[in-house]
Amino acid sequence: MTEPQLLKLNTALLGFIAALGFGAALALARPVILPFAVALLAAFAVEPLVRGLQRFRVPRWLGALTVVSLIFVSMGTMVAIAVGTLEQFSVRLPRYLELLQGYLEELSLPEEIAARLRVDDTSFWSQLVPVDSMVNSIGALARAGVGGLADFTLVLLITVALIIARKRVDERLRRAASSATGRGEEATRVIAAIDSGIQTYMALKTGLSVAFGISLFAVLSVFGVDFAVLWGFLGFFLNYIPTVGPALAAAPGVAILWLLHAGSTGYAVAGTVSIIAVPFLFGNLIEPKLFGDSLNLNFFAVLFALLLWGFLWGVAGAFISVPIVMAISVICREVPALRIIHELLRA
Repeated sequence: MTEPQLLKLNTALLGFIAALGFGAALALARPVILPFAVALLAAFAVEPLVRGLQRFRVPRWLGALTVVSLIFVSMGTMVAIAVGTLEQFSVRLPRYLELLQGYLEELSLPEEIAARLRVDDTSFWSQLVPVDSMVNSIGALARAGVGGLADFTLVLLITVALIIARKRVDERLRRAASSATGRGEEATRVIAAIDSGIQTYMALKTGLSVAFGISLFAVLSVFGVDFAVLWGFLGFFLNYIPTVGPALAAAPGVAILWLLHAGSTGYAVAGTVSIIAVPFLFGNLIEPKLFGDSLNLNFFAVLFALLLWGFLWGVAGAFISVPIVMAISVICREVPALRIIHELLRA
C-alpha cells in the first residue's frame, strides 16, 4: 500500500473514530443538549410571529413572552385533555384485553409447541397479554405526560432567552466568521437559509399535523372507535415524526376497531381501509405536494436522520431529526469541502 493510500485510510479511520466519539458525547450530554436543541428549533419556528408583533411596536422581549405563553397554554390544554382521556382509556383497557384474550384462546397451540413451552393454551395466552402490567403502564404514561410539562416549561424559558438574544447572536456569528475566514456575508446567508428552511418546514408540518389529527379523529368517529379524541391528539403529535409516526398513530384505532367489531368482518375491513387511508394520503400525496422542493432532502436521508437521532435522543430526537439534517445540509452546501455531503442529502 502506497503512502497516499495509507494517509487516506488513516484519515478515514480517524474520521470514523471521531464520529463515534461525537455520537457518544451527544448521547451522554442528552440532558443538557436536548432541551437547548429543541428550544433553538422552537426559536427559529416562532420568529415570524415575534417579528409580526414587533410591527405593532411590541417590544421584542414582550413579543417573545407572549408567543411562548400562548404555546404553553395551548400545549398544556392539549396535554391535560389527552391525559384525562388516557386515564379513562386505562379504565376501559381491561375490557379490551379480555376481548383480545378471548379471541386468542380460540386459537390452539400445537401439542408439540405447548409441550416445549411447558404451558397449556390458557396460561400461554394469559402470559402473552398481561392485563395488570399493561394497565399500570398506561397509568405511568399518563403521569409521565404531566411530568413532561416541567421539561416543556424549561424548553420554553430557553426559547424566550434565545429569541431575545437572537440579533446579538447572529451579529456575533457574522463577526466571528468574518474575522476567522473573511466570509461574514456567507455566514449571514447560511443563517438566513437555515432560518427560512426551518420556518417553512415547521409551519407546513404544524398545519398538516393539525389536519392529520382532525382527519384521523373524524374517520375513527365515523366507525365508532372508542377514544377517537385521544387518537386524534396522538396523530397530531406523531405526525411530526417522519415516515413511521402517522402509521403508529393509526395503529391503536385499527386494533380497537377489530376488538369491538371482529364479528362483523366487512365492517372491520372497511374501517381498517379507511383508517389506513389517512396516513397513506398524507404521507404519499398531500405532504409531498405541499412541501415540494422546500424540504430538498431525499427519503433515505430523512430515514437515516430519524434512526440516528431517535437512537441518540429517543422520541424527542425523532421529532427534531428533519430540522437538524436540514440545517446540516445547508451548512455543508456553503462549505466547499463538505459539499459532497449536501449532494448526498439533497433530493
